[in-house]
This record gives sequence, structure tokens and C-alpha cells, in this order.
Amino acid sequence: MNTKFKIMLLSLLIIGPTLAVAKTAEPKYCPSIAAIQSVPLTRAMDDKGSWIIYSPGHHSYDTTEEWTYVMIFGDAGIGDKSTAITKANEYMTKIARVVGPDKSSGEKDAWGCWYVGDSGNEFLSLAITPPYEGLPEMAARFK
Repeated sequence: MNTKFKIMLLSLLIIGPTLAVAKTAEPKYCPSIAAIQSVPLTRAMDDKGSWIIYSPGHHSYDTTEEWTYVMIFGDAGIGDKSTAITKANEYMTKIARVVGPDKSSGEKDAWGCWYVGDSGNEFLSLAITPPYEGLPEMAARFK
């Protein structure tokens, strides 16, 4: 995994608004790849050539918990949000679960499942529970 992408995802948990405050028990398993792929990504934030793509709202996918799914990739050739969203949804067809559920070291009671592309380098993505509440507010900073 590209260290830059990992740092960017972790920064979502550390410097952005906090996660929901309810105590969350350890999830028994991560959302399946098919469940993640069933919810299209519809929002994009440009961070100096790296893109943060997500779908607003909370999704349970095929688990009993609610999650937020976020994808990050760097591609200087993408010039607009629409193209980034299209590319992210294409990348979703290539995801493979790599780790999780894994307790966050930065947030109490937060759990994550890491997903990467089949070659391991195109993108990095994370499903977070409890759902991340700060993405819409963070998006406003990127307009």
C-alpha cells in the first residue's frame, strides 16, 4: 500500500470531525466485497491531485453495523469530480479485502476494514464503523 494514501485515510479519522460517539462493539466481520460494490460512490473531494471519494449516508451493507466507505486514489490526470467518481466506481470492481475488522488506534470505539485494488496500488479504501460523520463538512473545505 502506498504510504501517502494510508496517511490520507488516517487523517480523515484524526483531523476531521469525530466519529459518532456511541460505543461500538467489535464487528464480527467486514462488509463483503459484493455489498460494498452494491452502493455506488457519488461524492468526490480533490486534495491536490489525490481524490477522496465516498457515498453519503450510513450503510449496513451485509452486516449488523452501519458503516461509511471511503476510497482514496492519486491520479494527476483526473481533472474534475465527475471523472473521479467514474474512476472510483470502476476501481470498486477490483477491490479485495485485506484486513479487518481492525480497531482504530486513533479513535476510541472505531473499527475499520481496509480494502485495496487487486494489484494493491491503484487505490486504498476503508469501511469505518461507527459511520464517519465528518465527510460532508470536510467536503465543503475542498470546494
